[in-house]
Amino acid sequence: DIRARVLTAMADAEAVVHTFGGAKGDLAIVEAAPAARALITEAATAASERGDVEALRVALSPLARVARELVEESGGAVVVRGLPHGTVDVAVAVTRCFCEHIGALVPQSADMRDLVGRVEAVAAPGVNTAYRGYRNKAEQKLHTDTPAPLVDVHAVFMLCVRQASAGGASRLASADVVARSLSQGARDALSSPVAYSCKDEWVPEWGGLGPHGQTPLLGTDAKGRTTLQYAVILRKNVEHAGGAGPGSSLAAALDELEEVANSEATFLRFRLAPGEALLLDNRRWLHARDGFEDEEELGEQEERPEGMDTGDESPPQPTASAVLRTRRRLLLRAWIDSKARLRAHGGAS
Repeated sequence: DIRARVLTAMADAEAVVHTFGGAKGDLAIVEAAPAARALITEAATAASERGDVEALRVALSPLARVARELVEESGGAVVVRGLPHGTVDVAVAVTRCFCEHIGALVPQSADMRDLVGRVEAVAAPGVNTAYRGYRNKAEQKLHTDTPAPLVDVHAVFMLCVRQASAGGASRLASADVVARSLSQGARDALSSPVAYSCKDEWVPEWGGLGPHGQTPLLGTDAKGRTTLQYAVILRKNVEHAGGAGPGSSLAAALDELEEVANSEATFLRFRLAPGEALLLDNRRWLHARDGFEDEEELGEQEERPEGMDTGDESPPQPTASAVLRTRRRLLLRAWIDSKARLRAHGGAS
């Protein structure tokens, strides 16, 4: 029985803080002890082939617990190594079970309702690939996910399944490093409540008028650590609410923020290998990726209606034209509401 064996054979995951970031911020690197790695792989296969997710959930528990503690109590960014990823189904099972130890999975869009999003270049009718950055291969600017508080996304998990043939490197910027590089005027403007209106969000049930309100973009969390909310779309949402007009202090602050965050002097750049994942505090780290190119292989192809194999809440869309070549860059992404875990345990960590 895998569950019995993992409880007796699995020591705590090995956690090593790798300081290649230096002044740009440190990442922790965590991987399962060798005795446990084979058990995790065995449990992942059982989960994908027979639906036995409980064994995988137990097998991943020590590794996920260490990663969670490093994100919540330390630097806020962790690279998790050695995760099973041989098939998409295996990688999806690993993503879901690992993230359940961090918190509750959050749908990544109100229209697609994907709990585990496929980060890849897709060309399919009905999929707005230009709008959704995780559905195309263009370069992305550094950002936090859901910069206006549409949903609670405290952590982001991204597992590499296949690398691109060229490009696709990850970029990370620490909110603290970015904030310390800003002028005092920019920090003051971003620390004040900023009005936003999300009317451009692509969500049919909002009828063209999305959520609106006020929120500071720069702040601190309960432990006094620097937090930041920013994305290119946020600037449009602020403009819709009448802020960030030409010549305003807020417009100048947003210009400075984008310049500083996307500076080579600020961000870390590295390439995830297959089986490696990033777990990030979504308010303490900004993330992005370089543009990439895929190999255009004409061999075996996989036809998959949008929504299959990702645990979507909505039924698959019946389109046979969503064809994905088998040698394309693929990451799996999950949004996590970590406070849901705290609420479920009466506030205990």
